[in-house]
Amino acid sequence: DQAKFKVDTKAKYVIKGIVILLLSVSDVLGQVPVGQSASANIEGTFEFSMSYHGLPAARAEMSFLQKPIDGAQTVEITATVRTKSLFKMLFHINNFYITLVNTITGLPVTYRKKIEQKNISQQLFIEYDRDSLIARSSLEKSWPITADCLDLFSMIYRTRADNYSPGQRVEWSVDIEGQLWCVTGQVVTAEPVDGPFADLPVRYIELFFSMLNDVKPRLWKTDLLTNRIAKEGSTLKIYLGPLPQSYPLKLQFGEGTSSVEMKLEHVRSKSTL
Repeated sequence: DQAKFKVDTKAKYVIKGIVILLLSVSDVLGQVPVGQSASANIEGTFEFSMSYHGLPAARAEMSFLQKPIDGAQTVEITATVRTKSLFKMLFHINNFYITLVNTITGLPVTYRKKIEQKNISQQLFIEYDRDSLIARSSLEKSWPITADCLDLFSMIYRTRADNYSPGQRVEWSVDIEGQLWCVTGQVVTAEPVDGPFADLPVRYIELFFSMLNDVKPRLWKTDLLTNRIAKEGSTLKIYLGPLPQSYPLKLQFGEGTSSVEMKLEHVRSKSTL
């Protein structure tokens, strides 16, 4: 009987260990890039209204399109932000961003932006060298990166392309123009987002930004979007529609009365582009 008790006890521990392992695996499965099929599911162009202090201040557009380059499977993410006529007189913004993402690894290959806003005109190109773990910029500056670091727009891509379910956690290192940040969050269910997509169920991720090691001040000025998101203690709130399309229904960043809200108004699928 004693021997049988020992065997039963050992079996229980083995079973318990297997259960814990399975739970751990299920918790991170959604955090693995799912490659070309996921990229095809999330293709399209998304048009947003942007509000500041509750007032309609700008228009934004974000596109996710597959773009094979030199035989590599990639997705090109483009984004534009333009102030509306009334706000244009107060603070002119006409900004353009492009990130190229390797769909197999889910990591950014290059990042490019052209900024035309009231206080800065700038063009910037960054290339991520994964072999040497160096990011090189057109400003003749380079800096070390981690093997798995994202940039801002590839991070948004990952929230859409990875199969995240409520209860799962996310944690990334994110390079934002030479500053390396730790971004963490958890997926939960949320109430529908008011507007043309109010009938869709919603998953919600609130992403928290904290410094990874010592974040040094940049040697150059940057644009309003980058400045507002990349701050110690700042958050980026992303409301997603159901899988597999995972529409970006709403994004919110900045704190208090200075927060900016982007709400999805219209979707153009690849077939209508």
